[in-house]
Amino acid sequence: MIERCKFRKAPLWAAAIGLTWLANPLHAEVALCATEQAISCTPYEQCDRSLPGAMNLPLLMKVDIGMSEIVSMRTAGEERTSKIATIAETDEAMLIHGADSHRPWVLQIDKSSGRFTGTIAGNSVAFVLFGECSWDEMQ
Repeated sequence: MIERCKFRKAPLWAAAIGLTWLANPLHAEVALCATEQAISCTPYEQCDRSLPGAMNLPLLMKVDIGMSEIVSMRTAGEERTSKIATIAETDEAMLIHGADSHRPWVLQIDKSSGRFTGTIAGNSVAFVLFGECSWDEMQ
């Protein structure tokens, strides 16, 4: 079983948006993650830094360890469910990985701060996401 990490609270706006989204507190191992910044890189070109919505990347992610899935929400309200393939833990971080539409992704969540870094790889583009997670304490 994955040990629950105590993270500081996510930004207030993310919590407000996600309250109804997290209304089903069936699993203790659920985190709400808010993406604050995204970087997009293509081969042989300079990388672009922007807000996640400008790149059609998730603003919010519900990481559900018990269900082995991540549900992401984009600006327009579109939700996507991604199955978690593996979960690994170190003393400092939780490492989560999977793949969607032939694009592998990795999410690394720092245990002490709740800060996360995520990556998504494609054939001719890569994305890096930065943000913060808070574990669901609604049980």
